[in-house]
Amino acid sequence: MSLNDTILYKYYKKAKLLKELDAWYKSFDANTKEFVLELVQNKQLKEKGVDGKGQIIGTYSYATELITKGRKQQGDHYTLEDTGYFFNSMEVEVTEALLYITGDGKKGKDNLYNKYGDYITTLTDENIKLLQEIIKTKYIEYVQRVLLSD
Repeated sequence: MSLNDTILYKYYKKAKLLKELDAWYKSFDANTKEFVLELVQNKQLKEKGVDGKGQIIGTYSYATELITKGRKQQGDHYTLEDTGYFFNSMEVEVTEALLYITGDGKKGKDNLYNKYGDYITTLTDENIKLLQEIIKTKYIEYVQRVLLSD
């Protein structure tokens, strides 16, 4: 029996087919991108009102409470979801080395990124860890698929 006939050689040949870039791109399927948006929109902005640095974006004043007839309470954090336009414009873009979460920050004369900072669509450290677990699982699935394919 030659080395070429061994199971070890078979896996060696398949392992040479593994490409980290393929694993990276395949990890960001529609479900993963949706998960990323869920983290930013719900876990960060709606629930906590924080940017990617974990800083509160802002809180409503008593005047806002009066203007909105109590719909927005003094001290409540901003969610950046008032009209829904910003949330609906958010997208996840993946490049060879980076993950971008973008959104159209134009709101009237203002730009949300200029007003509240570039980190409003960046993941917090806590949410990066959650995403890393998803990506790790998908990397493992990719490796198994390549190595165990016929």
